[in-house]
Amino acid sequence: MALHAELQTAAAPGSTPMERLIGLLQDELADVETILAERAASPVATIPDLSGYLIAAGGKRLRPVLTLASARAVGGR
Repeated sequence: MALHAELQTAAAPGSTPMERLIGLLQDELADVETILAERAASPVATIPDLSGYLIAAGGKRLRPVLTLASARAVGGR
């Protein structure tokens, strides 16, 4: 319930529910990006190159958003 109330109060004009959710989770999502970059490190030159390309391609990162939102909804971190 707390996440629902938080979503309602964080509403910005013209923003979608997904944009509002991402806005609420931006600190945690920044941590996800940091972890992805750290895990992409390797002494084999090809691996960081490929990993960097995939990470930079971005995407919506739906799985991390759903995982973080679910954890927050039940009081977890």
